[in-house]
Amino acid sequence: MIRGLREALDPIGVAVLQLNGRGVNQVVMHYHVHLIPRSADEPQPAVSHCGAKPGDMDSLKEIAEKIAFMVTEK
Repeated sequence: MIRGLREALDPIGVAVLQLNGRGVNQVVMHYHVHLIPRSADEPQPAVSHCGAKPGDMDSLKEIAEKIAFMVTEK
């Protein structure tokens, strides 16, 4: 799919967006993704400026361990 999108539109990049749950206005619960091609004359998508910054490594490790446990142990 991405290959066809790139060949057809020749974007400078493609964002893949997936939103889940009522907190992001999903009404019918299902899995889907959006492929958002970007051309040079368009502004960058808001999700590429999400305010990422260095985090507390101990806190990040704790979160990663919780997620890993829920994925592998349940």
